Amino acid sequence: MRNTIITITILVMIYLVTGIGLNCTITTPEACTNTSVLYLKNDSGGYRNAHAQNTSAATYPYVVCCNTTTGSNISTSCEDDDFLRLSNETNAHVQLTNYSSYDVVACMSASTGKITCTNSMDSCQADYECLASIASSENSNQTNAHVGDCDQYKRKICCNLNNRPNRPELISPEHNSSITNRTPTFVWNGTDPDNDTLTFNLYIECKPSCSVDNRQYLNINQTNYTIPIDLGYFWDDNYYYEWYVGAYDNISYSENSTTFNFTLQSAVILTLINSSIDFGNMSMGEKKNTTNESYYPFALRNDGNSFVDINISADDMIWDTQPAASRYFQYKVDNFTSELNSFNYSGSITNWTYIPISNNSIIDFLNYSDPTDTAEIDILIEVPLAESAGDKSGLLTLTGWYVSET
Repeated sequence: MRNTIITITILVMIYLVTGIGLNCTITTPEACTNTSVLYLKNDSGGYRNAHAQNTSAATYPYVVCCNTTTGSNISTSCEDDDFLRLSNETNAHVQLTNYSSYDVVACMSASTGKITCTNSMDSCQADYECLASIASSENSNQTNAHVGDCDQYKRKICCNLNNRPNRPELISPEHNSSITNRTPTFVWNGTDPDNDTLTFNLYIECKPSCSVDNRQYLNINQTNYTIPIDLGYFWDDNYYYEWYVGAYDNISYSENSTTFNFTLQSAVILTLINSSIDFGNMSMGEKKNTTNESYYPFALRNDGNSFVDINISADDMIWDTQPAASRYFQYKVDNFTSELNSFNYSGSITNWTYIPISNNSIIDFLNYSDPTDTAEIDILIEVPLAESAGDKSGLLTLTGWYVSET
C-alpha cells in the first residue's frame, strides 16, 4: 500500500487594527518588523484571555506590533500617552490608566504627531480605532484584567495618531513686497493630514529696533486676518516687517511657516475739497476774508496713509501793485468745522500771516485717519489803494510731505 503524503498550508489572519494613521497587528515577535508595544500570552500559549508583559521583558510569543501610515516612527516612551497599566513587568494583569495601583505603564509615542489613547464600551469613538480589549472578574472590567483582541471583550482600548497640521503656506503680503495699507489683510493656506479643524496664530515683527510694534493674533479660525490696529513704522524711516503663521489642531502645533518680509511705504495724497474762492466785486481799500460765512475757505483733506506737514507758496500774487508778501494777501489755518483736532494746532500758523512767494510751513502733523483728517485754510484780501480796476486772481500751491510718527 502506497503512503500518500498530504501537505496542508493554513493562512492564519491573527488580528489587525487600522487606526487613524496607526496600524497595529497582533503577531509573533519574529514577524514584527516595526515596534512591539505590548507582549501577550495565555495558558495555552495564545494571545486571547492573556496576561501581559512589558517590552522590557520581551519573552512572550505574541506582541502588539505597531507602525504608522504617515512615516512617523513609533516608540514605547511615555512622551505622548499611556494606554494600559501592568501589575508587573511580566505575567501581569492590566488596568485602565485612570487607576494608579499598578506601577508598570505601557505607552506609545510618535516621532511626529501625537498618539492619544482612551477606552470605551462596545466600540471606539469617532476617529479612534481599537487597539485591544480587556476584561476581569471586577464588575467594571477596568482593573485586574486579562487582555484580548478587540473581538473578545466589551471594554476597548482605543488609540488615535493625530498628525500635526501641515506647515502653513503664506500668500500675502508677498515676500519682499511693498504695501501702503496700514491695516492689511494677511492671507495664507493651512491644511491638516487628518482633516481636523484648525486655528492659526499670526505673528508680525517689526525690524530693526521697533519691537514695540510686534503683534500676535491668536486663535484665528480662518486663513486670513485683517489687523485692527495700524502698522506704525514706515520704510521711509528704514523699518520693515516680517510675518509668519503657525497652525494648531487642538492637539498638536504645526511647524511655523516660512517668514515673509514686507515694507510699509508712505502715501502722501492731498485733496482740496474747496479749491477756489470768489470774493466778488470789491472797492479800493475794502477787506474780505473767509471767516465771513458768505465765503468758503479752502478745505484740505489728507487722503494718504501717514501724517503730513503742509507748506504754502504763491505762484501768482493777486495784486499787480503788491507782488511781494504783504498785508493785502494773507492766510491762516483753522479747524475744519466737523473735524476738530485734525492737526497740531500749536505748531501750525493759526493767526493771519502774509502769504509768501517761497514755501512756508503752515500745517503741522495733519492726520490721515477719518474722521479727523481735514484742515481749513482761511484767506484774507485787501484791495490796495493804487490797484487798477479789473479782474484779479491769484494762484497758491500747497505742498505736503511725509512726517514720522515716532
